[in-house]
Amino acid sequence: MAQVTVTAAQIAVMYPDKAEIYDRIAAEALTAGDLCYLDTNGKASKANAGAAGTVIDVGLVLTTRGAGSAVSVLKRGFVAGVAVSGLAFGAKVYASDTAGQIADANGTVNLKVGTVEAVAQANGPQKALYFDVMWA
Repeated sequence: MAQVTVTAAQIAVMYPDKAEIYDRIAAEALTAGDLCYLDTNGKASKANAGAAGTVIDVGLVLTTRGAGSAVSVLKRGFVAGVAVSGLAFGAKVYASDTAGQIADANGTVNLKVGTVEAVAQANGPQKALYFDVMWA
């Protein structure tokens, strides 16, 4: 399993009018591009596929924030800043066994968090991550 590179400064929602974004309170310091889950206190904590209890209602952090601050979390939509150019169109990405990270293969707990999709550009299709996680 390899980690998928995320560049926090480039994390941005593509087509925001079609995305699902929610605000949560950060339980710990979170960086844009981290995977987070809804912890038992109702706050956003780093998701970790190595522990089943930390992959509940997973989202992608859109804004870097400290503990106790409001943080925007993407549930569904296209996102820039995730390096998927080396993956095939249609490839799946997963929650990693490393807290807050995305990987190209499933972790101990299998949770798919997105798919590499095509986005139309003037010079042809470009690869982008479509983030989409089912919430309970």
